[in-house]
Amino acid sequence: MKTILSLLLSCVVLGFFFFRPSDSAAEALPTPVDYHLPYPGMTPDHPLYTVKKIRDWLLLNFNRDPVRKVEIHLLLADKKLVMAELLINKRNTRLAVDTYYDSQVELVKAVTVMSEVNSVKEPPTGLADKLELASRKHEEMIKKQVAVVTDIKSLNQLKQALSLNEKAYSQIQLIK
Repeated sequence: MKTILSLLLSCVVLGFFFFRPSDSAAEALPTPVDYHLPYPGMTPDHPLYTVKKIRDWLLLNFNRDPVRKVEIHLLLADKKLVMAELLINKRNTRLAVDTYYDSQVELVKAVTVMSEVNSVKEPPTGLADKLELASRKHEEMIKKQVAVVTDIKSLNQLKQALSLNEKAYSQIQLIK
């Protein structure tokens, strides 16, 4: 009995030394980008979504502060990204892909206005970093959908959205 107990104990001790979980499994998974996305409100399939678009247009066009315009464009881009996720969950893939693309158009607009602000005056600290982080989060979420979507037309539009994201990211790097 004593030999069986000592043999069992030695196996357990040796097991801790030789059969450790590998560190490569933890490194294989990419870490998600830590960026908070806002609640989107109405999705594009809602009947009153047109009213929301008019409100957003008014908010952007009656705003004179370029820094505030950057923030509004970024907020709209983030909201559209979450809207697209909600539409994917509703199985409305076609509208979701269009919304992903629209979110990247808004992100590019935010970066374009930011570069104009940067040429005129010093932008607020942290705004370029926030744009960069948002761009990475957008890329992460769109790439997740590229792996899932099977329709060729939708896949091509998602790839166009990714190319817009790359354009925005490269412009952000020039600003920084």
